[in-house]
This record gives sequence, structure tokens and C-alpha cells, in this order.
Amino acid sequence: MSYKDIVVQIAPGPDCAVRLGLAIDLAQFDEGHVTGVYVEPPLPMSAFPEIPVPAEIIDAQEAAAAERRSRLEREFHHATAQAGVNAEWRLSHADAVTALNVHGRYADLLVTGHAEEDNSSWFDVAATKHIALESGRPVLVVPRSCSVDRIGRCVLVAWNGSREAVRAVHDALPLLARAEQVQVAVINPAVGYGGHGAVPGADLCLHLARHGVRAEAYVGHADSHDIGAALHAQATAIGADLVVMGAYGHSRFRELVLGGVTRHLLRHLSIPMLMAH
Repeated sequence: MSYKDIVVQIAPGPDCAVRLGLAIDLAQFDEGHVTGVYVEPPLPMSAFPEIPVPAEIIDAQEAAAAERRSRLEREFHHATAQAGVNAEWRLSHADAVTALNVHGRYADLLVTGHAEEDNSSWFDVAATKHIALESGRPVLVVPRSCSVDRIGRCVLVAWNGSREAVRAVHDALPLLARAEQVQVAVINPAVGYGGHGAVPGADLCLHLARHGVRAEAYVGHADSHDIGAALHAQATAIGADLVVMGAYGHSRFRELVLGGVTRHLLRHLSIPMLMAH
């Protein structure tokens, strides 16, 4: 398996260059193709619908939007051409979640941005959760505070034996295969039938070894509401530049709700996280 087809979210902001750089690095590793998807943000609306917005203001807003879009497209093509990567630019006027979900379904990996509680960002945990749970593809979430230029040297795998975790590990195999260090972290391992076995994490390490991945197991313990914090602390302790985990969620009153561990890591982790559902 390899990431031959990568979709990356293009949006205004300094974090876009980091996100695009990571997508390009992944594409270069296996002669992949990068598709940049830019979602045109809606023009600002008047706070008073009964009062029409003057035409000259609308024209100015449209001109600014066109200039922003053209600048981002130029930067995208310059970065991919300089790296010698096959690339394609796509423009969408759908909402961000729909656009990225649709384009991501025809790719091997979807690279998105993420910012929590930042009023300058239109792409926050609410948007991330829908893409992680709905796209059907592995999603590499790059936080706004991320400053790494390459991922996969040291990887923490958050493992609990669930279907989502299995999916995430296998979707991450191209990265795990080139990693210098992989640690399988099991927090509060279950015992007995259907549990993690006599040595929690060992079975997964053995399976990964058959794929040429050298991994070690780590067992930790935490209160049920602190598992996300425990994983975060362990990722920091080993100097991880990537966390791999299943995207856990459920439906509550027809609304997608992320699990507590996933939500914690999205809010606090400053390194990329590869998620799958």
C-alpha cells in the first residue's frame, strides 16, 4: 500500500504551507499525486438582512476573494512544481466538509487543517469530526500550531483493539514502514477473552513486524476520563511527530459526536494525527 493519490485542503493562513509541505513530502516518497482543494468561503453577509449591501462593497469583496484564490493557486503550483510532484488544483463552492469528503473519497489520504477555539479559523473541531467520521478515508489532521516539515520518524500508535484502531493502523502502514521508531501505546488494557492478551500490544507489534515495521509496546494506566491526556503525555515523552489512532464517534440525536479521547487529542496535540473510522 502507498499514498499515490493525496488530497490536501488549501485555505488562507500560514499553516497552509506546512500542510501542503507535508502532503508534498508524502507524495515524493512514492511518486504520488497531490490534489489541492480550495473551498471558496462565502462572502460576509450583512447583520441586517433588510438593509441591502451596496454594490461597490460586494464588488470589493469579490475582487479580494478572487485575488486571495489566485494567490493560493499560484503558491500551490509553485510548491508542487519546485518539488517535482504531479499536482492538480480544484475549486469548490460547496461547504468545506462536503467538498473535502467528496474529493477525499477518490484519494488514498486526505490532509486537512485544524484549529480549536480560534475565531480566525473557519475550520475547527466541528468540521474535523465530520470529515474524520464520514469521509471513509484516512485523514491526516495538521494542527495550526504544527511546525514539523516531515512526519513518520517517530510514531505513537494509540491502540485499543477496536475496529477503528485496526483501520487506522493499516491505513498508516506506508508511514509506519519508513518510521525510525514506532510505539504501540495501550492505556488501561482489557483482560480476558476479547482483551489484549498476556502482553498488551505485543500481538500488534508482531503483526507489524511481518510488514517490516519494528515496533515496541507500551502499557499505561489512567482514569477513564484522562486517557487522552495519557496518550498526549506519552507522545511528548518519546518525541513523536505523528499519532495514529482510530476516530471514535457515535450518533447522538442525529449529530455526530466524537469520542472523548479523540476530542482531547484534537484540541491539545500540536503534532499531526492520522485518523480513520
